[in-house]
Amino acid sequence: MIQIDNPWALFVVFVFCVAGLVIYPFMMTERFRFTSAKIVAIVIAVGISIYSGTFAFVLVLLWPLSFIGFPEYWGNYTGFIHGPFIDKKSPPIVVSMMGWFFLVVFPLLLMLITSR
Repeated sequence: MIQIDNPWALFVVFVFCVAGLVIYPFMMTERFRFTSAKIVAIVIAVGISIYSGTFAFVLVLLWPLSFIGFPEYWGNYTGFIHGPFIDKKSPPIVVSMMGWFFLVVFPLLLMLITSR
């Protein structure tokens, strides 16, 4: 388990994650609506964080929550990421499905693998 001795360092990391994964996409999205799927995703993320007993999971789950909440923004992204150049836009439904995979399926697989 990762342990950070300085709570301010965790706060700074949290602020940068929130700014990059939530605030900037929210500012760049023309119209944001709360849907039942987005509310369910938030409830699942909070439940996973409560079940794990650590606040660090909120940082990890911001990434799939951002894919679920702002699929148009992430689907329209083209450019460099720490690897290959992305030259085609992705359909928002694919981005949203990827977010649901990393929010629900991936944690369940990790629990199954680590419980053995």
